[in-house]
Amino acid sequence: MTIGVPATPGMSDFQTWVGKKLSIGEGLATGVLGGTYSDAVLILGPLISSLAAMVWPGLGIDKARFIEACVNLADRDLALDRVSVPLLIQHLEDTGRNAEATALRGTNTAFTFAQASLVICGDDVDLAPDEVARVVPILTMKEIRAHAHATVFYEEVRSSLTHEYQLARRVGSHAMAESAVGVSYVNLLEGSGPFGVDPPITERRMIHFPIPLLAAIARSVSTAVEPLFEKSLTRPVPPVWWVNGG
Repeated sequence: MTIGVPATPGMSDFQTWVGKKLSIGEGLATGVLGGTYSDAVLILGPLISSLAAMVWPGLGIDKARFIEACVNLADRDLALDRVSVPLLIQHLEDTGRNAEATALRGTNTAFTFAQASLVICGDDVDLAPDEVARVVPILTMKEIRAHAHATVFYEEVRSSLTHEYQLARRVGSHAMAESAVGVSYVNLLEGSGPFGVDPPITERRMIHFPIPLLAAIARSVSTAVEPLFEKSLTRPVPPVWWVNGG
């Protein structure tokens, strides 16, 4: 237990420690001490990393075990294995794989060019990895899972903020769909030139992970980790991590 922090009746030292970190992160997100979304993520992201490290200790595996914890330790209802179809479509189009992108666009009318300004949520459009594989069988499972919510959060939110103190280009810090409780998307008009306003103008979608979702992930993972932590137990490193297709 941290010195100077009183224990909460009925809670273990582990729960008190996790609860304190969650409280700080959630407070920063609401503006406590001038905090912002980014400040909150700098608490909640590493908290999830630390929980994953308790289960799979070792060096050089932070990304893989973070994603593994989100997918296989967190509550399945959080659906962190779900693939961001808008981001995968953009990836395929940016790399010249237009046939595959077109096939994915066909999974939802929200991806027709006439609906580019439609505000969408992950629950509306995103798919499980196996569903993506059925639509675009040429993609490897590793490539598909590179666009799973857990992977995108680690790479483009948690790590980008930790190392560069800014979100990656495909991520938004504010929701466009205010009622969304999970992943949602922000519509962006983007042009060329030094200020990004010159023609040609393109439309793309950025992903947003709300703070309540990130806190729920941390709480859920901590619930799975606590029994192992209390008994000083760990899990063996899997032969192939989930993010790599395992």
